[in-house]
Amino acid sequence: MSEVTLKEFFEAKLHAIDALREKDIKAFYEYVKTASEALKLQAREYERRLESLNGEQARIAKTQETYISREIWERFVDEDRQWKSRIELTLTGCMRAAEFQIYKETTDKALTLKAGQSQGFDLMRSVLTFVAGLVVAGFALWAGTKGLR
Repeated sequence: MSEVTLKEFFEAKLHAIDALREKDIKAFYEYVKTASEALKLQAREYERRLESLNGEQARIAKTQETYISREIWERFVDEDRQWKSRIELTLTGCMRAAEFQIYKETTDKALTLKAGQSQGFDLMRSVLTFVAGLVVAGFALWAGTKGLR
């Protein structure tokens, strides 16, 4: 067995501790370097995103210039309603009550028919699309059975 003096023992221990400390310091500096690079990448990405958003704010502001405020819209609706009432009163004064009632019923019927025509056209288009789909599916099925023989 070799004999080691107490001084040699402590020097060996201190040397081992210094080596571990140096290793930890290197690992810490590597971590700091990596974290710094990550922060720089993140900052560049934020800068890129903010740059693209700068133009977006101007586009939104330009679009909002074409909007009208709720107050203006409500005022328009009220004025339109008042105008319609004045026209009805004027027509009522010019026509007899029975003629005016016939005029209103005819106008309402025409508007209802127009709405019905639009809905009927949509229904017819849906039916024709469905039938066309059935024809295509039948043809595909027929062609598939011919190809299997």
